[in-house]
Amino acid sequence: VKRIVANRLEFRGGTATGRLLDPVIRPRGAFAPFRENMPDGRRAPKTLARHLDITLEEMRAAVIPAYRQIPSAVCPVVHFDGQIQPSGFSVRRAFAGKQMMLIGVTGFIGKVWLANTLLELPEVKRIYLLIRRQKSNPGERRFEKMVEESPVFDPLFERHGDLLPEFLREKVEVVEGDVTQSGLGLSPEIARSLQKNLDLIVNSSGLTDFNPDLRDALATNTDAAVKVLEFVRGSDHAGLVHLSTCYVAGEQDGRVSEQLIPNYNPRGLADFDAEQEWRSLHEVVLEAEQRAETEEVTSGLRMQAQSKEHAAKNLQGAALENQIRKGRVRWLKTYLTEAGTRRARELGWPNTYTLSKSLAESLIIKHGAGLPVAVVRPAIVETSVAKPFVGWNEGINTSASLSYLLGTYFRQLPSKESKRLDIIPVDAAWDGMKASTPRPRSLTCWGPISASCLRRKASVSTLFQWMRSVME
Repeated sequence: VKRIVANRLEFRGGTATGRLLDPVIRPRGAFAPFRENMPDGRRAPKTLARHLDITLEEMRAAVIPAYRQIPSAVCPVVHFDGQIQPSGFSVRRAFAGKQMMLIGVTGFIGKVWLANTLLELPEVKRIYLLIRRQKSNPGERRFEKMVEESPVFDPLFERHGDLLPEFLREKVEVVEGDVTQSGLGLSPEIARSLQKNLDLIVNSSGLTDFNPDLRDALATNTDAAVKVLEFVRGSDHAGLVHLSTCYVAGEQDGRVSEQLIPNYNPRGLADFDAEQEWRSLHEVVLEAEQRAETEEVTSGLRMQAQSKEHAAKNLQGAALENQIRKGRVRWLKTYLTEAGTRRARELGWPNTYTLSKSLAESLIIKHGAGLPVAVVRPAIVETSVAKPFVGWNEGINTSASLSYLLGTYFRQLPSKESKRLDIIPVDAAWDGMKASTPRPRSLTCWGPISASCLRRKASVSTLFQWMRSVME
């Protein structure tokens, strides 16, 4: 042996941290795409051989890869109460000639739903997109900008080229509205036309902040679900696919059946009434808004504004009132954020997000009787594995931050093989949603990661395989 070239792994207190000491291949940097090495931090074989001062043949003969073949794990599929879903369902036949409306197209899942549906299901007759106007930015312009800028639509550009605008005009129509408003904020004429012609409504809208302002959580995650259900009830024959989350289960151990349970709460309180809880939370919001205007809060905000380190010595008049107004907005937001989190934990949910999504499910159960509704419960929706292309994500979220970290000095992720990572690729979530077409006059619940063939045991080794495929 002439020489050993290897990475050295850092240990602290006898435990591997995952960080490399003096790695053979340095971490990628900001200028990686402009240098001869690859953007993911790798080196071309010729370049690496030159840096190591050996021939290409010597390097190839000496390299021992760290990758090992991982045996596939067999995961059981559990059927509660002997309920086995029928097979033989054809998505193409079910969607052929249908008119659908997607709510939440500007979100992560909504973009993929639209792009993949247009790519894979050309049999669909028309897709309406409910998009809210943002000040002077109309809904149609928001959609145009999204198509122009989001990489998720690149495969559509590749397929249709210059004819893409014509294809979109044929298949897609933007309707300006607001899911939190009665009638979805649509004009009576447009609302009636949609209720007459729609076959399916897909509601993928939602606020995914875990502990938001209670007002925002209720309006977007709970109130909006009720508004959509009211719109479906007024339609001639439309069904509804409602996107929820598997974490509505709250703080539970063991296997949890994917069923819709009226007035569900993790604590199992027999007298819990979801609709009463929903109304009670709105009362909390109203009382907080009224309290924010009281003299007690106002005087406290005044003292706070005048005692700030950089406040003017004689802060008064309009300037003082402006500071009090800003302070009142912050006070109310903080108060309602804490109130929502506190109530969620009292009932057994970890945060306001899961509380508001679970209340939406309970209200759908109560008010959706006799309607064709399917509730889909994905876990943490993750980077795509295939569609619209490998590795698409939006921002540094879920495990994207881990993928980035593994391109720096951290090349290992300490964990245990028995630990499960509750993630589902966004294109797999789309597969589950498109196959969850509601049955006539029935409520159905689907858990794409928890109770179907899409379940995966994500060990460290399988996570590395997946991340490697994404980064390549």
